[in-house]
Amino acid sequence: MGGCSRSFRRHMARARRRGLALHRTLGRVVGSTVGVSLALVAAEAWAQTPPATDQKESKDDVALPGVDVRGQRNQFKIEEPSLYKLPDPIKDTPQSITVIPEQVLEERAMFTLRDALRTVPGISLAAGEGGGRQGDNLTLRGFPAGNDIYIDGVRDLGQYARDTFNLESVEVLKGPSSVLFGRGSTGGIINQVSKTPKLTPFYEISGTVGSGPQGRATLDLNQPFGGSAALRLNLMGFKGDTPGRDEVTSERWGVAPSFAIGLDGPTRLIASYFYQGDDNLPDYGLPYLRGGPAKVNTESFYGIPSRDYEHDDIHIGTLRLEHDFNENLRFRSTLRLALIERGSLVSIPAIVGTPDSLPLSAIQVSRTGTQRSQVDTSVLNTTELVAKFDTWRFKHTLVTGFDASRENSDIRRYTFTGVPTTGLLNPNPDPDLSGMGRVKNFDGSSGATSVGVYAVDEMAITEQWKIMGGLRYDLFDAQFRNMFLGQKLSRTDEALSPRAALVFLPTKWQTYYFSYGTSFNPSA
Repeated sequence: MGGCSRSFRRHMARARRRGLALHRTLGRVVGSTVGVSLALVAAEAWAQTPPATDQKESKDDVALPGVDVRGQRNQFKIEEPSLYKLPDPIKDTPQSITVIPEQVLEERAMFTLRDALRTVPGISLAAGEGGGRQGDNLTLRGFPAGNDIYIDGVRDLGQYARDTFNLESVEVLKGPSSVLFGRGSTGGIINQVSKTPKLTPFYEISGTVGSGPQGRATLDLNQPFGGSAALRLNLMGFKGDTPGRDEVTSERWGVAPSFAIGLDGPTRLIASYFYQGDDNLPDYGLPYLRGGPAKVNTESFYGIPSRDYEHDDIHIGTLRLEHDFNENLRFRSTLRLALIERGSLVSIPAIVGTPDSLPLSAIQVSRTGTQRSQVDTSVLNTTELVAKFDTWRFKHTLVTGFDASRENSDIRRYTFTGVPTTGLLNPNPDPDLSGMGRVKNFDGSSGATSVGVYAVDEMAITEQWKIMGGLRYDLFDAQFRNMFLGQKLSRTDEALSPRAALVFLPTKWQTYYFSYGTSFNPSA
């Protein structure tokens, strides 16, 4: 009996020790999960159905209807490119493509093409340093892209700052693309997708006010009629000062009507006109002194408001015909006429002499200035055909097309004499210009005729593997005449641009490809 008592006591002692250890373990677990546990308990308590009772419902009880709560995430992804030349979804196209949709342009207040492209990797912006290209001066993957800007797949020539009021999206194709677009496109191309008439009516007006002060208003009207036709009108007006700068102002306005017929049928005709005007006071900033910008008030303006100006008039008329022969054969032809007039007179501040030891109050700034007048005209046509067919059980997608254009540019430049200097610390915005003279230093014109024909075939070997091959021929004939020096020059370039690609699509959400392409830039 004594042995049983001792055994029982040892058993109880071990049980107490196990109970203490279990208590400590549960304490640590509960301490680390109490928040989660309370949340789960609360969720379960909320979701539980009240237990049934024998009590009868009161006549004052009210049965509440259920609440269905749903949410939808904004989708900014665009699946299909706008270009006939790219018949596959963006995911399956063997080229890096970035698309900025209209919703992003609006929600992020991207009012100019430059604003939109700031968000695109591989693009950098310049300001026309060294007397170079004005307006949208861009580089794409390190190569100048000023001549690689398009509207609806047709080259958009001219040096001006493009507004987004008439754009549905902006597409950036990266990498050599001469097989589809001809000369240039070494770093890629930038395609602006225009707003077009729809069969659903809508009327939108928007306004924005910002610091400066600045103000902008846009109007977007779309009205269908006759069952298959529609008219769309986009208007824009902008005016504002530049924050932190004296005298500097900008004005921009635009109108873009378009008309379409046959929107619900196989044959569609779209006619559009685009106009944008600019009237700005150019600003070349602070003069350079002793290794950097002069240490003066950053609001100091060294131009001459009564003389300086920057004015653009852009006129673009487009006629586009589309026809779907059937679901496997599509045709599109676009004819465009463009007239771009640009005039500017800018003051370029520069320190007079080499005043290394003079105080800032004694330093003078010259602002002789340069004047430029430029008129660009162009007639362009792009015709495309997309065909899908089978050969020996292989599925083909053939893209073929023809491009032709005539471009002309007339440029005159002047410099000025007898322009009074001004003090560095207190620039005079209204000097006496009675003794100012103007001297022409350039008068030239250039013209170019371009012709290109291409074909690119994509063949699906299996559901997962595709191969692509294509070739383009281009002829570029350019003439240049310098009336100022009596020079006449001409040059003709011919080029073949190949393309090849191997595409692997293991699943619906994966694409891997190896692509080869070239580009060429004529010296003209």
